[in-house]
Amino acid sequence: MDAPQQRAREFAVMPHHGRRTRPDPLTQVNAPRWLVVRDELSRPIEALTLAPMADLRAALLEEREARAQEGWQAEEIAPSVAFFFCTRDGARRCVRIEAFAPGTAPL
Repeated sequence: MDAPQQRAREFAVMPHHGRRTRPDPLTQVNAPRWLVVRDELSRPIEALTLAPMADLRAALLEEREARAQEGWQAEEIAPSVAFFFCTRDGARRCVRIEAFAPGTAPL
């Protein structure tokens, strides 16, 4: 048996551990978070501090509903992300949960 065949055989008998689940970016954490609205150039235009252990998913869903009530076309929030986009009158915004206050993230 040549080397490539041997490696293929060794790989075939290795245990398969399955697919790892993705972490939930909206899991409650014991630290403040920020709900930030950014413009097309990613500049923060609104920010709201969320208390430690806040329900981040509920905060994002409430903001999405509020934007929709204001006439914004809000996109769905995918299960494994902490943001959504919304548009109105040609303006596009990204609303997201961030771990750092706007302008304070380490580089």
